[in-house]
Amino acid sequence: MPQQNFGTAQSQSVLMLQKVNSMIEKSQNLDKVLQKRFSTVKGDTIGLAAYRQEIQVESGGVTYALQLDGGNYAQGTGAQYVQAIIAPVSIGHTISATKLAMMISKGGPKDVVVDYVARLIKDVKEKVAHKQNIYLQTYNDGKLATVDSTWGGVSTLIPLAKGEFGGRLIDLGDVLQVDDGAGNMVGEVQIQEVNKNSINGIDTVTIDQVPVGMVATSNFYVKNVATGNPLFVAGLKYLVDYSNTGDYFGLDRAMPYVQSPALNANGAFFTIGGTLGFLERMEQALGSERFQSEGGGKFFYTHGANYVSQQMQGFGKQVVLLRDGKAAGNYDGLPNIHAPRQAAGMELVTDSVAAIDKVYWLDQSVLNCVRYPGSQAFIPGMVEGGLWWPRMVNGQWNSQYDATYQDSANFFIRNLWACGVMYGLGTQPLF
Repeated sequence: MPQQNFGTAQSQSVLMLQKVNSMIEKSQNLDKVLQKRFSTVKGDTIGLAAYRQEIQVESGGVTYALQLDGGNYAQGTGAQYVQAIIAPVSIGHTISATKLAMMISKGGPKDVVVDYVARLIKDVKEKVAHKQNIYLQTYNDGKLATVDSTWGGVSTLIPLAKGEFGGRLIDLGDVLQVDDGAGNMVGEVQIQEVNKNSINGIDTVTIDQVPVGMVATSNFYVKNVATGNPLFVAGLKYLVDYSNTGDYFGLDRAMPYVQSPALNANGAFFTIGGTLGFLERMEQALGSERFQSEGGGKFFYTHGANYVSQQMQGFGKQVVLLRDGKAAGNYDGLPNIHAPRQAAGMELVTDSVAAIDKVYWLDQSVLNCVRYPGSQAFIPGMVEGGLWWPRMVNGQWNSQYDATYQDSANFFIRNLWACGVMYGLGTQPLF
């Protein structure tokens, strides 16, 4: 029998401490580009009374040819106003930890790499802002994605319809509702895996179960929105709507002054010609003086795929002056990713969750939000500093705790002609 050797490092491994890198990175996309644009405007707070937004559609008066030598004066008229009624929409974000997890988390560097419960709390506000940024991409119904027609109706691996968003509005761990394809909710699912980095490709999600009634035309909705006629946070598709059907916070879309300026690209790329046409639509609606003014914070808002089209289709080219025909350094011909992106002298803002088939013209001076007082805060709890609530299980308090952050807000635009959309854009085949 060979002699035992306790001089090796492996033989002493029971004494060795595990080393974990404390630099923990997030592999989750938490973009909140558009939400920050709305949030930089000081919003109003209200109680249960309706918040009313007045829109002046005509300045009043009757203009006519006047005969001053014995002619009659015409009867005048006053200004014309319409009124939208806006209500905040409450959203909650609940986190969870057990009593033991809290105890260990506070143990310090000898026991744990990071105070993960404190990190969980700290990340809440950023996560909620990211979710509001997602909701701002939608209509006002909380619909986030649509099941692709290729799904067989059995597998928990769900292909999502490509195009506008794919799966980019869904995050890992989300708990969502599924409808029957007609807005009637048939069940609740948890997203256990999500593959959403394609651009105009088929994204997929893996869910924990397939609800009865889920079909190949089903949609994923935000948890707890109403069945049949879901109503949720107003997004760009609702706020900047060119259609003549539906409503804008109670105002009939059939009225022209409630319809936003728009141009259908009919599958074309984001090109110079198409953009010039869209700009003229905006000028016609706004009037030349306001259109050409430099105030107000006007900007384009879109997905980076359309910025690629902008660069490939001829506008956005760079001019580099060379002294004596020699470059001072290397020039690779690519745009500087750190430089502000522009189109037509305006800021071109890109967002990874924005629609790939749309470019919005937005005027920050008319973007606004309304909130209930006391929003953007945790709901007071019972334990652990008044933040956490212990769960009730079988009539007894449980050591699993929950904490809920709430924000009651909604977004609106004060002048619907000041924002427009170029829609139906194509995506470069390289994607």
